[in-house]
Amino acid sequence: MSHSMIQRVCGIWLLLIPGALLFQPVLGGLEGLIPSLAGITVGCLLGWLTSRLKFSPLLSLLCALLAYFACGGVAAARSTAIAGFIPTLSTLKELAFAPVRGWRDLLTAIIPAGDFAGSAAFVWMCACVAGFAASTIVARTRAMGAALLLPALWLIFAILFGVHDTWFAPYLGAAFMAGAAIWVWMHTQGKKRQSNKSILVGADSLHASSTGRVIAAIASAGLAIAGSTGLVYGVGLGADRLVLRDMIEPPLDMRDYASPLMKYRYYEKDLKDHELFTVENMPEGTRLKLATMDMYDGNVFQVSNNIGSYARSGRELNTDLNKEASISIGVGEYRGVWVPTVAQPASIDPSGKRSGQMLDSLYYNDQSGQIVITDGLQKGDSYTLSVDPKPAVLGKERDALHASTAGSAPILQMQGVPEGFTELAANYSEGAKNSYEQLVKIEEKLQEGY
Repeated sequence: MSHSMIQRVCGIWLLLIPGALLFQPVLGGLEGLIPSLAGITVGCLLGWLTSRLKFSPLLSLLCALLAYFACGGVAAARSTAIAGFIPTLSTLKELAFAPVRGWRDLLTAIIPAGDFAGSAAFVWMCACVAGFAASTIVARTRAMGAALLLPALWLIFAILFGVHDTWFAPYLGAAFMAGAAIWVWMHTQGKKRQSNKSILVGADSLHASSTGRVIAAIASAGLAIAGSTGLVYGVGLGADRLVLRDMIEPPLDMRDYASPLMKYRYYEKDLKDHELFTVENMPEGTRLKLATMDMYDGNVFQVSNNIGSYARSGRELNTDLNKEASISIGVGEYRGVWVPTVAQPASIDPSGKRSGQMLDSLYYNDQSGQIVITDGLQKGDSYTLSVDPKPAVLGKERDALHASTAGSAPILQMQGVPEGFTELAANYSEGAKNSYEQLVKIEEKLQEGY
């Protein structure tokens, strides 16, 4: 095949890069770039190689499928592969089911979703398809529009499966527009060169023509970059965009789980002398939290979806928090789906024999800071929390709140509250001078028991 074919394949690979880079925030870290970048690279190489060897379409597809499974372990499922690159049955299973459930893992998991092999496998699969299809078109045909359409669709696909707050996304869009303009110009010049090859004679003519093409290329690139950059700033860097994860309702319904209070009496009486769990390196002034209950139905306090939603999560829970303290928690006689936490957790790192199973059933609510493992915790489970400790307000800081007024935070609307509660709260807070003192008096009465 000609030198121009290699140039065209390299050009289409460059146009696929902006879309590939948009998956980094979704999967997280530098490793988040591997599935998408490796996918478009392997796909483009396969498209070029099968075209050069003049394979039939069916044989080309079989080669692409073989490369997808052979390279998928190192590109997207290293945790399931031997030594990180030799595929196992688990690797092949993840890759085989990527078209079925990979998109679900990618859209319902809390970002970053790189801990889920299904998410990375789905990105790897789509990138391979995009690279193989685009390079096959440019290697086997001279179609300019179809070749340019695939990188554009790949970019739109990456945006839809991406996140809102990717600061570099507008610049990638500008780079794609500039690259597309240069691609069209070079394709047009290539056609002219082929048409005029028999007409242009003489070294001086060829030299002048080459010099003119270089000048025109520089001017075209400058105009494309200037125009696309202007468009970016025209629409605004902070413009909101549609992503598919906004339309997906997380599948976890908290009504399927009993209230954490249901076992409170059992822990208090029957397991009073037993070790429920152990905690190490807990910061001074913080508390161990079992669950955040935000709903009262007239009979019992419960955990609901009223505050935020519970979504699949990997090790990274909240990338906006600082990991100032590392706390180790081991499970003893405690049982339940509610994971004991401290302060605001930024990440969780399960360990032990069930670490993989714990991660596969882990959900997180970034509003309440609640972690749920639907398979439940068992004796011998352990995990490490990286948290942003926020000690309880005590002493002088608490005394200073007496002069404060109520803030503007929304108040939950409780349903089914018995009529006697209002009267009881009024009796408990009798004599209070302001809203804060009312809360303190109610707190003191509740601490006395009932």
